[in-house]
Amino acid sequence: MQKKEPNRLFLERSEAGQLERYYDDPIKQAAIRCMLLGGLRISEVVEIRSGDIIKSDKGVHRLRVRDGKGNKLREAVVPERVGEQLQTISRIQDTNGRIIDVTKRTVRNWTYDAAKAIADETGNSDWRDLKPHDLRRYYCSHLVREGFAAAEVMEWSGHSDYSTFRDHYWLPSDEVVSSKLDDADF
Repeated sequence: MQKKEPNRLFLERSEAGQLERYYDDPIKQAAIRCMLLGGLRISEVVEIRSGDIIKSDKGVHRLRVRDGKGNKLREAVVPERVGEQLQTISRIQDTNGRIIDVTKRTVRNWTYDAAKAIADETGNSDWRDLKPHDLRRYYCSHLVREGFAAAEVMEWSGHSDYSTFRDHYWLPSDEVVSSKLDDADF
């Protein structure tokens, strides 16, 4: 876990995996996944409805965000397991209402509770500083690290200002820097 500033944590892939797997409860897990693997804000997570889960002919899953920040409409690209899990929850609930039908505070508390428990399990006190927005930060920084263009990630995450996106969401991991330095021809 890297800290760019006291209030900005950048999770590594293994840490994101710990957080993703923390909850067995499918609703709690889906909420965490929507932020961590879909870049959604808490306010967007609690508004997802069954009609907002889109699967393309090519098998790409997207979550339609109707009222994102600034009332912008966007579609966030998510891994198949996220789209499928949300569809399963929606079918089980047999409703066209909200899939994660809890308050924003509840989702925030789930995030804090998981982070605190992981801090206790691992002895890594940085987990205690984890905020829900750090999960969104992971989504953006991970996609950029994996080679997606910043413009694509900005569109999926609802960002319009490149300098803000770069300053808040983009930090190469130590392993990426190390690998690139090894490959650099000095």
